[in-house]
Amino acid sequence: TNKYQFSTRLKMQGKNIVNTNEAKLLGTTITSDLTWSKNTSRIIKKAYASMQIVRKLYSFSLPTEDLITIYQIYVRSILEQSSVVWHSSLTEAGRTDLERVQKIALRIILKDLYISYESALKKVGLETLDERQKYLCLSFAKSCTKTSNNCNMFPLNKYDIQTRTKEKYVVQHASTDRLKYSAIPYMQRLLNKHS
Repeated sequence: TNKYQFSTRLKMQGKNIVNTNEAKLLGTTITSDLTWSKNTSRIIKKAYASMQIVRKLYSFSLPTEDLITIYQIYVRSILEQSSVVWHSSLTEAGRTDLERVQKIALRIILKDLYISYESALKKVGLETLDERQKYLCLSFAKSCTKTSNNCNMFPLNKYDIQTRTKEKYVVQHASTDRLKYSAIPYMQRLLNKHS
C-alpha cells in the first residue's frame, strides 16, 4: 500500500527469500512495478547488436530474400521472444521502439529501394511487428485450447438463451486496465474475435 510500507519476511526451506526489484526468467526481464520497459529496452539493445550481421552481409551483395531470412532468424526472433507474455501490456512508446528496429533493418536491406515502411513491408512480404505479435498470441491461445493442461486458461462459455453475447470463451472480468491488458484476458478476447 502507499500508506503503509513494510517488507515481507518470507522463508523457503528455512532461508529468507530476498526481495528484488528485477528478475530474469527464461530471458524475460520482470520488474517489481510490473511494467515491461526494462524488458523492452533489453530486447531492443540485443536486437540492434544482432543487426550487425545484416549490415555486414549486405556488403556481400546477397539477394534481398536471403537478407530477409537472416533478419528473421537473427533479429526478429529476438524481438518476438516471449512476446505472448508482454505484447498486450506494452505502452505505445514501447511498441514504437520495437517497430523502429524493423524499420531500420528494412532500410539497411533495401537501401535506395526503401521509400516508406509500409511499401517496404509489402515489397519483402513481412507484416508489422505488432501484427506479427498478435498472430503469435492468437496461435499460442489456440494451441492452449487443444491441450488438457492449459485449456483451463481459456474456458468455454456456457450459453444461456437470455445471454446477448455469444462469445465462445469466457473473458476474465477485470476492474483495472493492468489486468484487462495482461496476457490471458487479452488472448481470451483475441480467441473470441477470431472464433
